[in-house]
Amino acid sequence: MVNIVYIDDEVYKMRGGDKEEVKDLLESDLEDITEKFELYIYDNGEDAIERILSLGNNTIIILDMQMPEINGAEVLEKIRKNNNTCPVIGYSANKSNGKNDHMLVSLLENDLFDYVERAEADRSNLIQAINKAIEKFKDNIPLELNEALNEYLERNEKFKDVKIIVKEDGENKEVAFSNIQEHINKGTTFGRDYQKAIYKIAFEDFKEQRKVIE
Repeated sequence: MVNIVYIDDEVYKMRGGDKEEVKDLLESDLEDITEKFELYIYDNGEDAIERILSLGNNTIIILDMQMPEINGAEVLEKIRKNNNTCPVIGYSANKSNGKNDHMLVSLLENDLFDYVERAEADRSNLIQAINKAIEKFKDNIPLELNEALNEYLERNEKFKDVKIIVKEDGENKEVAFSNIQEHINKGTTFGRDYQKAIYKIAFEDFKEQRKVIE
């Protein structure tokens, strides 16, 4: 699950200011994003910063540049000063006319991930930028342990068929990892036991620095 924080001081001018309708509209526009997401919408940069810092790094920020109280470059700077490394995508209707050029140095210094031009009728460029951010930062996005395991197996399906030896009723037997995954997801006693075992092995390997993380 990825959090998407959308910051634009004029966002609620759409659909007559009905916040639920605006959220439904944006969620529909972003439905082609490759990961499940939770959308948070803010028309004020300061309020958005508090939310972003509470969500952590499994977050992608869509950031308008021209806002009256605090502009996009200032929002980005404050986020980075709090050691947040989440990808930030500049999103502005004025990208191509030079209006935001004075912010460019600050944006680059604070690791702006991408910068796309806003087009309300066509958000394909925005979706492409979000998917690019997800792909690049995927392995840095902290997940719940169950979700992390499932996400890994989705990207490495051949591992599902690997047989491992487990002990059941005092006897050793071979079981496909996909079967253990199913038990873990269902929360059975068998699944919980082997979930703990898997995490224990992983932790011990990391602690002893015997694993290379790719």
